[in-house]
Amino acid sequence: MESRDTVKVALLSFVKNLNYGGSLQEYALEYAIKKYGNENIFCEYLNYHKNFYKDSIIWLARKMLYGFMRKDDFPSWTIKEFLGIVRSRSGGINSGAAKEFEKFWRYTDFSQSLNKKGLRKITDKYDIFIVGSDQVWNCGRLNLDTTYLLDFISDNTKKGSYASSIGLKKIPEKYKKKYLKYWNMFKYLSCREQEGSRLIENLTGRKAEWVVDPTLLLDKAEWEKIADISVIENEKYILLYMLDTSERLLKFAEKVSQDKKLKIVKIYSDIQKNNAIGPRQWIGYFLHAECVVTNSFHGVAFSVNFNKDFYVEVTQKSFFTESSSRITDFLNELGLRERLIGDSIAVKTEKIQYGPVNSKLADMREKSLAYLLSMLRD
Repeated sequence: MESRDTVKVALLSFVKNLNYGGSLQEYALEYAIKKYGNENIFCEYLNYHKNFYKDSIIWLARKMLYGFMRKDDFPSWTIKEFLGIVRSRSGGINSGAAKEFEKFWRYTDFSQSLNKKGLRKITDKYDIFIVGSDQVWNCGRLNLDTTYLLDFISDNTKKGSYASSIGLKKIPEKYKKKYLKYWNMFKYLSCREQEGSRLIENLTGRKAEWVVDPTLLLDKAEWEKIADISVIENEKYILLYMLDTSERLLKFAEKVSQDKKLKIVKIYSDIQKNNAIGPRQWIGYFLHAECVVTNSFHGVAFSVNFNKDFYVEVTQKSFFTESSSRITDFLNELGLRERLIGDSIAVKTEKIQYGPVNSKLADMREKSLAYLLSMLRD
């Protein structure tokens, strides 16, 4: 029986997505709310999914129209990128990794399945709605879904965001009015990237708090509790985790392998290329790696959280370049910009001195938790 003082929290993100970073941040945000909030908190994710196939048809029609009119459709996918996403989604659904994802999602609480109409009917059930993290405010890859701007809620005092990401370097003109309208309706406004916070402030005049990704609200010991290391062989290795395949990154990893005389273990964000590696196994591989080579933000985030030596490439492919600020902002804040891989594949031999880094990360975590809890206690 819930007490009258129970605070009911609804979370909104790209739920049950076959994506390592997405699923891990989803778990982490709910975990942090339940751990650090008071004992009377009820928290669950709204089980809402965009209609990918309907959106794809709309996207393709707009793509063709803009091409015919010779108009700039920034920041939309290219046709090649779009087809790559479709192949990845369709190929990964029945993989061994997908089954591990399904097991992992059992650690998180979800509401019944909801469409947009269903969302409007449950707004009185919760005291606050928090959207985030992930690129929930990225308007251009497919179509802008204002659901993630909490357009279905009439009571603005219930609207909050935690570490929501825009994933763009600028807001397209055609979307500015919508963003301005809905961002101004949020009582609590925060972003995962400093660049995103600047975009919001420049458009609305409001300060958007910069907070850490939810995965960084948990420390190493908390992640160790759910890690699965049963698939890891008893041999030292370099972990190569690629968001997209990069020849430069592959060559760099090979150079590190030669220098350190260690084998390379590869994990891809496209799960159909992996062998039954779900989120728990993914954590395990990061925990036991000697060092990490990656072009992924969450690859960097977990490397830092686990105090691993790492190297990161900011990819030049258009699909990912726009969101690269989340990596560079994070590195700059921690004083780790030298871990970026440049045009040369020369390997930096200096180990990361994690004392100062851990101190800065602890401060960032403390401030971010304070912001999160302020939403729950107001």
